[in-house]
Amino acid sequence: MTAVENIKEDIKTKVEDTNKRNMCLFIINYLSRDKVENLNMITFSGLARAIGQEKVTSELVEAAYLLSGPTFSVLKPGFLLIDDTGEEHELSTQEISKGRKTGYIVHPDNGKKIYEYEGMVVPFFEVDETIAGEIVDS
Repeated sequence: MTAVENIKEDIKTKVEDTNKRNMCLFIINYLSRDKVENLNMITFSGLARAIGQEKVTSELVEAAYLLSGPTFSVLKPGFLLIDDTGEEHELSTQEISKGRKTGYIVHPDNGKKIYEYEGMVVPFFEVDETIAGEIVDS
């Protein structure tokens, strides 16, 4: 069985909700058809377009989070801060978690506290590097 077949089989047996299960399978099909170099900085809207949806739905968000969780570990979550000058800075999940606790994040370049950061942060996903070659080459 290939890596993609194993992942699909796991999804079929472990995801009980039909809509979530189907959405996970749509995402896996998309990931397995694309080139590995195209599978970084995947946004929710990019996932929606890739699987033929006009907009991001709650099922898509839930499926992406399922695929990024410990059960499947297919997608690796990330965050991008777009500051006031339009410059992009990648943030770690730890920086975002700390921001949720403290109410601010620290700008990576100038060290200033940013209190109203939610509108400046874009979540994205990458295919986990440990399986990227396997899933695309399958």
